[in-house]
Amino acid sequence: MKEEFKFTIFSDVHYEKDRQKPPLKGIRGMEAAKSFPKFVKSLKKLKNGFIVNLGDLINHGTEKEFRKVLRPFKNINSPVFHVIGNHELELFNLEKLKEILGLKTSYYYKDFGNYRLVFLNCFDTKTSKPDPRRPSRIIGGKISKKQTAWLRKILNTREKVIIFSHKLLADQDLSKNLIWNRAPKRYTQIENSEEVGKIIEKRKNVLAVFQGHVHQSSFRKINGIYYFAIQGYCQNENYDSKGKASKSFSKIRITDRKIIIEENNRIKKYNLSKK
Repeated sequence: MKEEFKFTIFSDVHYEKDRQKPPLKGIRGMEAAKSFPKFVKSLKKLKNGFIVNLGDLINHGTEKEFRKVLRPFKNINSPVFHVIGNHELELFNLEKLKEILGLKTSYYYKDFGNYRLVFLNCFDTKTSKPDPRRPSRIIGGKISKKQTAWLRKILNTREKVIIFSHKLLADQDLSKNLIWNRAPKRYTQIENSEEVGKIIEKRKNVLAVFQGHVHQSSFRKINGIYYFAIQGYCQNENYDSKGKASKSFSKIRITDRKIIIEENNRIKKYNLSKK
C-alpha cells in the first residue's frame, strides 16, 4: 500500500482571550486560546504535507487579536490553507477577512501534487431565514450560482480532488450532538447542499469532503465519496461545561486504496471505492 498524500487538518478553535461566558455545551474557547500557540508550534515538527484550518478560528476579538492568533503560522514551512467560518464573518466583513487571512478570493483551489484541493465559501449568499434569536448571526446561506459554476469548471480535471467546507455538504448523524441535535438543518448544512452534492458526485475524481462547524467526528459515504466531519478543537467530547477542550486535530494519509485518519491517537481506515 503506497503512501501518496498527507496533510493535517483542524477546525473550530473558537479562540477567545477573555470574553467567554460560562462554557456552553462544552465549547471551551478560552482554554483553546491558551493551548493553540503551542499546538501551531507542534505542527512545524509534524512535516505532514500541508495544513488546513476549516474555519471558526476565532470566536470573539479584535482585528489585532485575530492577527495575533495567526502569527505563529508565519513560522510554519508547510503551506497553510484557510476556510472561512461563520464566526469570522460575524466579526469582520468579507474584504477585511480576506485581507487578514491572506486570501485573494473567498473560495479557491490549489493543485498539490496529483491532487486538486478545493476550498469553498459556504456563506457567499445570505440565509433564506435569519436566526430570530440573533438577527446579526451569520450561520445559514447558500453557495451562489457564481461559485457553483466555478465548481463545475474546476472539477473538470484529471487530478484527484479533495474538497474542504466549513459547513456540512452531506448531513451527519447529529442525534447525540448536544449543540446541534435540535437545530434547523440550515444551521448545520449548506442550504443548497443537494444541488452542490450532485455536482460533486457527478464527477468520478472526488475522493472526500472534509467539513467542520458541527464540532464532532463522524462520516458518511455517498456514491463512493466520503464526507468527513472534523472534531472541534475547542469542544469537550462529552459536551460537559466542566470538561476540557479536546484540542483535537487530524492527520490524514491517502494511499491508492485507503484514507487513513489519525485523531487523538485513534486511527481509522476507510477503503477507497474503485470508480
